Amino acid sequence: MPGGSTSTYVFITNDGGDMELAISDMQIYDSLTPQYLETRADLIDNAALCVVDTNLTAETVRFIAETSRCPLFCDPVSTAKAEKLAGVLGRFHTLKPNLLEAELLSGVRIRDRASLKRAALTLLDTGLEQVFISMGKNGVYCADRRRQAQIPACPANAVDTTGAGDSTMAAIVWGWLRHFTLEDCARAGMAAAAICVESAGTISPQMNPENVVRKMNASKSKDASAAQ
Repeated sequence: MPGGSTSTYVFITNDGGDMELAISDMQIYDSLTPQYLETRADLIDNAALCVVDTNLTAETVRFIAETSRCPLFCDPVSTAKAEKLAGVLGRFHTLKPNLLEAELLSGVRIRDRASLKRAALTLLDTGLEQVFISMGKNGVYCADRRRQAQIPACPANAVDTTGAGDSTMAAIVWGWLRHFTLEDCARAGMAAAAICVESAGTISPQMNPENVVRKMNASKSKDASAAQ
C-alpha cells in the first residue's frame, strides 16, 4: 500500500513479564476497506480459513463476515473493539475471546464455572461453531455444540507474556487445519502460549510444530495422571 506504514506497538511490562501499559498505531488497518478486499475476494474465498481481528474497521469486519465463504476465525482484541462484532458474530466459525470480551459479547457475568459455561453456550447460540475463552494462568475454556472442557495452562517460566494470545490463536488454527479435536486445539493453544512467554524475543526460536506437540503430550499425560 503506497505511503502506508506498518502498525507500531509499544508496551511496558512489569517484573513478572505481564503488560502494564501499551499504545499502538493501527492506522494501516484503515486501508483494508471493503473496496480493497473486493479485489482479493478470490484469495479469501479459496483459503482454508481466514483469521480476522477487530483492529479492522467495523465496516470491513461486517463486509468480511457477510461475504466471505471460507471459515472465519476471530480474535476480538479488546472490549472496546469487540463491539464491532455486533450483529455479525454468528457468521464466524470460531471465536477466541478473553474473559472480559466473552462477558461483553455474551451478556453473561462470568463468576464461576457455571456462568463460564453459560457464557460459552450463549456465544454458540449466535451461530458460532466453537469458542475458546482464554483465562490467562487458568488456561482456556473451549466449547462447541457437543461438548465443553477446561484445559489448563502449560507450566512455563514466563519472561514476557506479550504475544501469548496471538500464539494461542495461531495454534488453535493450526490444530483445526490438522483436524485436531476441540480439546487438542485448546491444548495446542496452551502449548504455543507457554513457548511464547518463555522467550524474551518477539518470536520464540523454539516455536515449531514438534515443540508444540511435545508440550501438548506432556499436558495430556499430566491430565491423565491427575484423573487417576
